[in-house]
Amino acid sequence: MSRNRILSIIMAVVIHTPLFGQFFIKNEELTKNEITILTLISKDTLHSLNFKFSTELFDFGIEHQKPNLDYFTVLKNKKEIYIQVTGTGKVYQVLGDAKKGFSLERQDSTYFNGSNFHSITLLNKDTLFQFGGDGHWNLRGIVTYFSHKTNEWELYNCNRLLNLYENATQPLIYKFDTSQQILYISNSLKFGDFPREIAYEVVDSCFSFNIKDRRWTTLGKLSQGFEQLLTQTKKIYEFGDKIIVQYQLEFYWVDFKNNQWGKIKVEDNIDLKQLWLREYKKEPEIKDFQFLLGNQIYFFRTEEDGLLTYKSKILNPTIFDFANKKEIYIPVNPFFSFIINNQFKIILFILPILGLLLIFIIFRARKNKNVPKALEQILSNHFISSLTVVEKELVRVLYNHHLKNETISTPLINKLIGVQKKDIMTQNKTRSDHFLKINQKFKLATLKELPLIIKSRELIDKRQFSYGLHPDYVIELGGLLKD
Repeated sequence: MSRNRILSIIMAVVIHTPLFGQFFIKNEELTKNEITILTLISKDTLHSLNFKFSTELFDFGIEHQKPNLDYFTVLKNKKEIYIQVTGTGKVYQVLGDAKKGFSLERQDSTYFNGSNFHSITLLNKDTLFQFGGDGHWNLRGIVTYFSHKTNEWELYNCNRLLNLYENATQPLIYKFDTSQQILYISNSLKFGDFPREIAYEVVDSCFSFNIKDRRWTTLGKLSQGFEQLLTQTKKIYEFGDKIIVQYQLEFYWVDFKNNQWGKIKVEDNIDLKQLWLREYKKEPEIKDFQFLLGNQIYFFRTEEDGLLTYKSKILNPTIFDFANKKEIYIPVNPFFSFIINNQFKIILFILPILGLLLIFIIFRARKNKNVPKALEQILSNHFISSLTVVEKELVRVLYNHHLKNETISTPLINKLIGVQKKDIMTQNKTRSDHFLKINQKFKLATLKELPLIIKSRELIDKRQFSYGLHPDYVIELGGLLKD
């Protein structure tokens, strides 16, 4: 192979490998609005952020296909900032600062697209986790994590799958508790038989996922009041160990950890409402978004010249009105919760017990010579299903000959088992093995003492044997063969 041809192949691989495609995005490729956002986020080195930026406003210089791609998830853990491209496995880390300039460096080497739209991406310490999503006519109920060793998204084995889904009108309400490493989820949808049917129903339950234990837990049924709030929800803001939920111009707080929710105090609600109206009332059609970083809430808007501006307000922990707090969900009874959340372990525990119980019944029945009719029928059916094709054909031919008051000759048996052209020693051994196996299976399955197949010497030639069925079992065997 020529040198030029080898170089062409290497270049083709490099060009089509995602790791090399857009490996590094420079500051010059970012817009002023994107630099404004990254500057604001990077200045805060104490708080985390998990926010989905619409691709209508930002793309951070990352190539993507519109309109399939709705948003990028920006994740921040104190100083580290990552951008995860929804619907793909792409992961970029934001480097630099406002003075030196920002750049985006690709971290992954994945080569797939379209299987994880609408997924939840989390940053737990220094590891990215992703739950759920949809794509390629499939709903993902799995959890994956981004490995810095393989630069790939790897499966994170859990105790069960949870196929939850969200749409534009009903987004998932979730909160990741970084101190406990627990993800709380509610307000989800579930498809009955996707993709055969696209009808869905609302899941009126709250779930949690413990990253350390790899366990999903059903916490309980959503309370009626909280369900009504979820159907009206417009915006979600993370604030410490709680989230703030906005419906129109009313603000509520939600604490999944302590199973509580309530309203923001009246005076604080009025302040937030006025700030919102000042920013957006005059021009409701402008492009806007909001997020909460630390204890400061930001209200962004794009001006006529396309530049991004914002107003902010510091929120104090005293804004929460605890006087009229309510339950988020009705806790599941501990006994039923244990059963629901440990189904696999319970099955593994029960199966051996059932097996031992069945063995005990069989041995007791053998001892007493008395087998229940229902068990006898099950065991008899098991005998037929345990036979090989050749063994079943032998039993069938023996049965048909018995109905004619005939026994079956040795040459015919040799033909049935395919040894008619073998030497006599091979014929005898093979024939004996087949009948021995049939009788053993019959005895084990039916608990009968006498063998099913019996042999007797020929009347004319005492050196030859003929074979037949035990008369006590003929009627029962006939019913099994017909079934």
